[in-house]
Amino acid sequence: MQDSSTERNGGGITFTNTHLALWALMPVTAWAFTVAVLGQSYGYHSTPVIRSALFGLPGFPVGGLLGYWTGSDSLEYVGIFLGNWVFWFGLLKAAQVLKHKLAQHG
Repeated sequence: MQDSSTERNGGGITFTNTHLALWALMPVTAWAFTVAVLGQSYGYHSTPVIRSALFGLPGFPVGGLLGYWTGSDSLEYVGIFLGNWVFWFGLLKAAQVLKHKLAQHG
């Protein structure tokens, strides 16, 4: 019996958008946790924290705009998190589409 959350195409398994959305949460959550731990250990303006914050660069414009519009630091962090999640979801979705296109031509 085939699981309804996946499709079988040509011997490979293609994940649905739900799986990709959950997979996209992993690097974003790991990034947020790492920055928080390093910030508490070294200070938020230290070199390790700034270098690890560059990993979350795609979310900073979203968070900055949200923080500017609302004046809330909490919403700024939520915006950064969501911006990074959209980036990683789009990256995984693009990889899935590319893999599917290459499998059709190959």
